[in-house]
Amino acid sequence: MLRTETSARLLVGLNLVVYLAYGVIFVLAPSWGARAFGIELTNATALADFRAIYGGLPLGVGLFFAAGLRRRSLLLPAVGLSGICSLEIALARAYSWAASGRPDTIILAFMVLELGAVIWAGWVFRRLAAAGGRGEPRSPELLATPS
Repeated sequence: MLRTETSARLLVGLNLVVYLAYGVIFVLAPSWGARAFGIELTNATALADFRAIYGGLPLGVGLFFAAGLRRRSLLLPAVGLSGICSLEIALARAYSWAASGRPDTIILAFMVLELGAVIWAGWVFRRLAAAGGRGEPRSPELLATPS
């Protein structure tokens, strides 16, 4: 398998593990997961919303990553989604830092990892897209227009 496609699969696979783990934890043990981040869930409405957003949404994204690993035609969109999600999460953390003060070190570490994932996803996405999603550069003959 070519290097770019291997890198894309590794990126999507790591995202799959993270999103599925978060999803399962926050659906099945929302109070425990919330406490780990200093979030207090005080009633059934809070639990339902927390399970849906912190659990259900990551599970859905994780399932799409799984589809991206299974179907080659979905690999490029899965790489794109991983980059966009990492970017938006990092931007939200940065905004929160500016608006609410410096978070704990764990959040800063997450932000560094997310920004690294954005760079990785951007690099892989550009190379994979340039290769038509196949992982190798397009042949100049394929790009030439007939006279």
